[in-house]
Amino acid sequence: MLRLSGKHPRQLLDINNSPAGVGMHGLYELNNSDFAAGLQRSVLAAVKRTTALANSS
Repeated sequence: MLRLSGKHPRQLLDINNSPAGVGMHGLYELNNSDFAAGLQRSVLAAVKRTTALANSS
């Protein structure tokens, strides 16, 4: 969707969520939690490992 639209991720969030809506409140809580940081670290670790495996072949 990002590639097809050419829009910034925040723009897509704004299009699909009302400012006082459920989605934005959920996103706010996720961004302020330890879970969000852990999720970001796990994705980064997976990307690094995938890159390392691709470069070792």
